[in-house]
Amino acid sequence: MIKIKAQKTESIYGGYFSRTVLIKDWPNQVIRGFTYPFNHLHLGEGIHTKITYVVGPAKIKWNLWMEWKEKRIRANVEAEAGRSGGMPRPEEVKALQAIEHLKRSTAYSGSEVSDLWCFITVTADTRKSLNNAVKKLIHELKTKMQIKKVIQLKKRQHRAFANTLILNNGSNDIIKEYPGRLMDEEAVTAFYPFLNGSITDNRGLYFGHRVADLSVVLQDLTAGEGNKNITVLGASGEGKSTFLKSLCNSAAGDNWKVVIYDVDGEFYEWCQEVGGLWVDLSSHTGRYQDPVKIAKRIGDPREDDARYANAAARTAKLISILAGGLTTEELNALDRALMKCWEDVGIVRDDPSTWENKGASIHTWYAFLKGDQSPEARSLAAKVWRYFEGIHSNMFSHEEEIDFDNEQIIVFHIAQAVNNQADTLTGLAKLTMALDMGIEHSRRERLKGENWSLYVFDEGQRQTKIDLISDVINFFATTVRKYNGVACCATNKTNVLWPETGGSDGGKGLWENSSIKILFWMEESAMNEVAKRADIPKVVFDKLKTLHETKQFIIRTDKGYDVLKLYLPPEELKLYKTRGLKKGN
Repeated sequence: MIKIKAQKTESIYGGYFSRTVLIKDWPNQVIRGFTYPFNHLHLGEGIHTKITYVVGPAKIKWNLWMEWKEKRIRANVEAEAGRSGGMPRPEEVKALQAIEHLKRSTAYSGSEVSDLWCFITVTADTRKSLNNAVKKLIHELKTKMQIKKVIQLKKRQHRAFANTLILNNGSNDIIKEYPGRLMDEEAVTAFYPFLNGSITDNRGLYFGHRVADLSVVLQDLTAGEGNKNITVLGASGEGKSTFLKSLCNSAAGDNWKVVIYDVDGEFYEWCQEVGGLWVDLSSHTGRYQDPVKIAKRIGDPREDDARYANAAARTAKLISILAGGLTTEELNALDRALMKCWEDVGIVRDDPSTWENKGASIHTWYAFLKGDQSPEARSLAAKVWRYFEGIHSNMFSHEEEIDFDNEQIIVFHIAQAVNNQADTLTGLAKLTMALDMGIEHSRRERLKGENWSLYVFDEGQRQTKIDLISDVINFFATTVRKYNGVACCATNKTNVLWPETGGSDGGKGLWENSSIKILFWMEESAMNEVAKRADIPKVVFDKLKTLHETKQFIIRTDKGYDVLKLYLPPEELKLYKTRGLKKGN
């Protein structure tokens, strides 16, 4: 956990010196583009600035008291103006103009008014650099933006810094001590909804609304070179599944491919409603994607020339799982049967134009294997007999040819493998087929260069316990970016993220390679676990503790932290309801 040391004039954390100041005096009028200089401050090499706006509803109404106040100020201004050689005080003239404007805005047009605070945090690697940068900041604010008064909040740096991390809805004593600048709707639009102090990218997928001002937060997951993977943490019933479904909906609406690995069937109704493909990989359904089938061309030699070898590898992996492992001799027998299976339908290894013949199947492979009377072939046939002729022979009864190119949303129901139902090897074999399809799909989509893809793993606390899934999650977390993909995993057990607490490489890989963290309320023990192993400020956890059953959550991006909440139409919320989700607004 990052420790913040509060000094008289700055905060020290992670070896850096930071000072947060509050703008107290604003120009009479602000227009769109007013904040541009704020976000283009150049205070020196190695100096970083962060702008944080806090907006809250103003506690003001046009009533009898406000009317009396207007009359008193007007009387003073008129009296001074009518006196020989007199001049009204500028402060009273400005106050009268402001009250008249608010009267027109609130009493007559029904507009809302708000209070606004603006914090600017300056960070440097030395105290001397920090002092110089703050002096330059104040100078530029005065000369370029006509802001005459900046409060440096001495002895209050810890609380000031807190405002820049988590917006605390006016409970901070600094907010209470220093009144915000009163603004009508027109003035507020100079800062919102797309203010640079927000974490929004102004384009991309919907992540929620800021609790502070109800502005929309979008994240452009396609921008830049770094990963944009997402880890979602939170206790059951706090809103993780609703967030995942909303994210999938937004991605599909933005023309992304969406591939979901669903454990409990939570996505079934949503999948049906949006026209996705539901692939139930339970053994009793008998549905399977034939690994022997060679994929279609996509027009890229890098992928097209590897299709034969990829199909051979998929088949070998599947049979190895069903057989409980293969000797070198058995692997050779597997290859001989596969080559004969392909040759029988006219597939020639050195002639890619023949590879898309649809006659080959896992069943013809088994027939050729049984026809091989070598000891190793007979041994392998005996190992897999029960899956082709025995009690589990129905696992390959209904081939489901999935056309990834024409399916935008695919949900794989993988409950059997994760929940250890029926025969373990059957479940793992089905799971292998689903995971291999996802990896191949990501690779082909990247080479085609047509779409971005979102890969979602719900119930991560169970999925990461399966070595096969853990390995694939780790692959997606560390590699999928170069395939135009984003991985997203949700869990209610934080210990699965670190091997030293019983987790897996998949959980660790995703946590370390997720640029976006979504934190719903969780039990204190889980928060403590995260605090020990993640560089998250204590003030973030303090805020998180207050979010129980609020459906609010904290988002962390490379721009900082914020508190969000999903605002969805009732019909969409109804579709997103899950068995574990508590009722709430």
